[in-house]
Amino acid sequence: MRFILLRDHHKFVFRLTNSYSSSYDFLNFTDVDFMSKDSGNSPLLNDYIHKIQRREIFKRSAVIGIPTIESSSRPNFDKLISISGQSDALKNLRKLITASMNLSDFKHHEIWIDLPLNPSLRELTMFEVEIAPGEVVKIGDLSKAVYGRLLAHAQIAWRGYAFAFPENRKSLFDATITVLESYLGIKPNKFASILAKVPS
Repeated sequence: MRFILLRDHHKFVFRLTNSYSSSYDFLNFTDVDFMSKDSGNSPLLNDYIHKIQRREIFKRSAVIGIPTIESSSRPNFDKLISISGQSDALKNLRKLITASMNLSDFKHHEIWIDLPLNPSLRELTMFEVEIAPGEVVKIGDLSKAVYGRLLAHAQIAWRGYAFAFPENRKSLFDATITVLESYLGIKPNKFASILAKVPS
């Protein structure tokens, strides 16, 4: 999140001003770099730099997965997974959620939504197993049912997360529920907050 913020505000001058291509670029920075810079015309950016200096970090505010949504929402779960890996879609999702938080001047940079890519089963299905003495086959060739079970297991293990600074965790959780239900037809259950340890 902070990488994207600093990259988007490229007028903030670091040694790598024009080469923000990866969050790994920040491995070149030290505390001296952060402590010696001033964002000048960007109060938002300046606030983030101060948060970095104070080691203030995001806290988990919601956990979204098969075990944390109502069973009636499972047919719509693929809609959420399909967003993962699409930066524009994730950015729009963050904007929808921040708009639902009812906090003045709240920006989509103030939260982070982590939707990991659904794991590929291609490599797994290439593994060979011995089903009888001397008879070796690839898992993917056994049956569609086996592949289906592998895929189902991968989806059950999948988790998406929402993060915010501690003071905004409850607001983010409530807004995430509202947006997921309104726009994707996904209704989180009580475990979405329990697993994130969001205060009630």
